[in-house]
Amino acid sequence: MLEHNLREELIKIELAVKKNELDFALNLFEKINQNWEEYKKGIKQEEIKALIKLSEYIEKLLLEKKKNFFDRKKLFQLRKAYSKF
Repeated sequence: MLEHNLREELIKIELAVKKNELDFALNLFEKINQNWEEYKKGIKQEEIKALIKLSEYIEKLLLEKKKNFFDRKKLFQLRKAYSKF
């Protein structure tokens, strides 16, 4: 049987987000979502706060990526608008 360690998977997601490997991060998240019951069984009571902090940190990283994406998109649109002159 495959051991499901949520902390390890969240760390893999964190690293994937930092490396801009968002498709890989999404695949890992989907794996967690599909096997949630198995992951839930492996969570120890003393780990819960650390897992929550890690997931909040990943959320913060994703929000930064989203902001940077939209900032770049706005810059691209601005360049495109000025290139017409």
